[in-house]
Amino acid sequence: MLGHGSHCHQQDKDRVELFRQVLLASTSVPAIFPPVYIDVTVDGKKRDEMHVDGGVFMQSFFIGNVIDLTKMAADAHPEWKKRAIQRLYVIRNGRIDPVGAEVDRGIGSIAARSIATLMKVSGINDLYRLYLGQASGELELHYVSLPIGYQPLSTEEFNQPEMIREYDLGYEMAAKGIPWQSLPPGYHP
Repeated sequence: MLGHGSHCHQQDKDRVELFRQVLLASTSVPAIFPPVYIDVTVDGKKRDEMHVDGGVFMQSFFIGNVIDLTKMAADAHPEWKKRAIQRLYVIRNGRIDPVGAEVDRGIGSIAARSIATLMKVSGINDLYRLYLGQASGELELHYVSLPIGYQPLSTEEFNQPEMIREYDLGYEMAAKGIPWQSLPPGYHP
């Protein structure tokens, strides 16, 4: 029995280490932080997978866009006959409005601005995709972002005074009653 406990203890350590690697990868913004390599076995061969911030693929997702939650709920509770509406609340950690900026004519500056713009637009596209999930009438999308026209103190990544200012703004918005939006950027009722 001692050997079995030792094996389980090692599995727990491996799981904790994998969790740490995944968490670290989720903060690995490409071109700013290095990727995280995770050892895997595919078709019996040991390999390593390169992982970066999931925002590269999708910044916001809703499982209800992938599986039929209404059917799952009906299967789990057949006695429930009322219409179920899923309410999805998204906090968009960033801007949704276009912001111009001067960019130095160097490869590094252009690449950095391009990546930042791609990431921003990817997040906005996620709002459109989630909004389309309302087509069935079984989902209500609500989101909030930095206010349109917000002027940051600095556009430098990870600028602590700016991060604190944005945190305080979010806190103030929540205290006053969050101004949830239901239409994606550019749509008007």
